[in-house]
Amino acid sequence: MRSEFENISVLPSVAKVFLHSEERRFGLPTGELSTKPFEIHTAFGPETSDDDLFSPIGEPLVMNTLEGGRSCVIAFGQTGSGKTHTSRGLVSRCQ
Repeated sequence: MRSEFENISVLPSVAKVFLHSEERRFGLPTGELSTKPFEIHTAFGPETSDDDLFSPIGEPLVMNTLEGGRSCVIAFGQTGSGKTHTSRGLVSRCQ
């Protein structure tokens, strides 16, 4: 069962993402908050522009692809947080 409360905090300076969710026991909310940290390679916060993403993300992917490699970007975030918009902006700059 999904929590009533889920939130994500991004700390780009230490490349960590924290998932905050409401604890549940026997399907009922306990009133407690659970926080799970995830270490990642790179994190970008909501203030990051599409242009800010190209140098650290897009440019190395393009170079890797041109050298015969394969590249992939995974965008993770809440619904409506701008993943599709950002991905499209990154792809348009890579072409």
